[in-house]
Amino acid sequence: MARYCKEYPRTGVSDNHYREICDHLTQNGFQQTVYEGEQVFQRGTGAMVAPSFLKLTYTPDKVRVEAWLKMAILPGVFVGEVGLTGFAGSAARGKLKKAVAYIDTLLTGSAPVATEGTNGGGEDMTNSRQCCPFCGTVYPQGSNFCASCGNVLQSPAPTPAEQGLSLSKKEYLKRHAPAEFYKGLRITAIASYVLIGINAAVVVINPYGLIDVALTLGLTLGMHLGRSKGCAIGLLVYSIVNVILLTVLNGMVSGLWWLILGIAAVVVFHKADKAYAQDCTPIKP
Repeated sequence: MARYCKEYPRTGVSDNHYREICDHLTQNGFQQTVYEGEQVFQRGTGAMVAPSFLKLTYTPDKVRVEAWLKMAILPGVFVGEVGLTGFAGSAARGKLKKAVAYIDTLLTGSAPVATEGTNGGGEDMTNSRQCCPFCGTVYPQGSNFCASCGNVLQSPAPTPAEQGLSLSKKEYLKRHAPAEFYKGLRITAIASYVLIGINAAVVVINPYGLIDVALTLGLTLGMHLGRSKGCAIGLLVYSIVNVILLTVLNGMVSGLWWLILGIAAVVVFHKADKAYAQDCTPIKP
């Protein structure tokens, strides 16, 4: 089931609307974060209830509201995507519906009809827009922050390269890495969790097998939730050793799936390292 989506005319929607929405969502347990490259409001981590997401996108002509829930395999490990209808995740869906209803009331009840070339308050908007250096969204001149991604704006708006961003690699991987990194990491982690589940079902009565499961689970969690390249390398080293041992013991090549996963994990982090070197000025230890 696709995510909920509704668009509203941009006329009459100001920074004050965005502040009110942010305050309301924060008071109701939503936190502003980046998930798979999207600036979103998230409520829940999957530990108790299904995590819910809400995204606001501002363009020169409209405001787009998107809302959806994800199903959690483990805390922080999400799959699937469902909208505001259906039974699954009903507890989290109720909170999400109330948040969407509040936004709908705010945006439909206070948007005056604007004359052509104005912002609804009579202000001439012709040739007065700039692009947010963080997300590329067009915003009116004089805005103090981007209504799409929430970052503080400067005038004139500098590019990321001109800003000389100084972020630790951990912070960069947590919030600012390219969307391809989060997607690749999620796919690799889910495949690893599936293999761990299969191994756990097979070796449940073998204590040495359980040690193997615990090791791979720890490395995968560190790679996925901790954004640790060291854990990804550890997973690759483990997979190489595993292939060698299984091949020697069984007389045939075995364990190739783990080797493929280990290589994929290291490649994902290697690409993120290159992006970090291009986008940021590393902090010296």
